[in-house]
Amino acid sequence: MAEQDANIWYSILRRPPATWTRDEVALWARVPEEHGGAELPWLSPRFSECCIDGGLLLQLNREQLQHTLLIADYQDQHKVLAVSYSRASTSILGHRQRAGARATSQCATLGPTP
Repeated sequence: MAEQDANIWYSILRRPPATWTRDEVALWARVPEEHGGAELPWLSPRFSECCIDGGLLLQLNREQLQHTLLIADYQDQHKVLAVSYSRASTSILGHRQRAGARATSQCATLGPTP
């Protein structure tokens, strides 16, 4: 990771995931795990297309991952859900604070969350 990219990425990591934009969520999907990302680059465009911002990312459930976002692999689902379980914090570098979800009218809806 280039130094400038690393600085931008680490500034994102210092913020709560609930505040991430859809572009930042897409970046999180691409970034390698050793740098705090999901290392799921194939999901990056899907998150962008579905307008998944940080608040919505924290509210996704396994059913939505499987049927709406078409993430069939259990391990990939777990990486995404791990944000809610262990990283819904004041920042990726801190821990444990739940956040709400929001959706924009121009984005696809994911259906109700239980």
